[in-house]
Amino acid sequence: MKLVPDEHRVLDVNEIALYDHNPRHSANPTFDVIKASIRAQGMDQPLVVTQRPGETAYMMGAGGNTRLKILQTLYEETGEARFRDVSCIYRTWTGETDVLVAHLRENDLRGDLTFLDKAVGVRARKRLGHAARGGGGGARAARAG
Repeated sequence: MKLVPDEHRVLDVNEIALYDHNPRHSANPTFDVIKASIRAQGMDQPLVVTQRPGETAYMMGAGGNTRLKILQTLYEETGEARFRDVSCIYRTWTGETDVLVAHLRENDLRGDLTFLDKAVGVRARKRLGHAARGGGGGARAARAG
């Protein structure tokens, strides 16, 4: 299904991938609390998804990796449609750097990103910016570092 930018849609939770450059490398310390809340009350906010050019899978576009992982886990555990069918807002792909910055910003606003995760994320952002200006390395360099 082709999505229109900023369109609100319901997607199958298994059609959405975690962001592979997620700045959070350590476990979310509030995972169990968030999971209990979603199990009891569902999701309050839609997930923001995007799609790299040429790819068919959707991925997280601005934070939300913990919530997606929880929804996937709850659906696997329960088989309940309320955890499978997730409300999303689709955002047009604007580049690897923009998506990484959106994830950093989202996590920083909540204040639950470790100092090390922030530092690694900023380093990856610099590498992506350097690659975008013709410095080479690109996404591969960001993954390696």
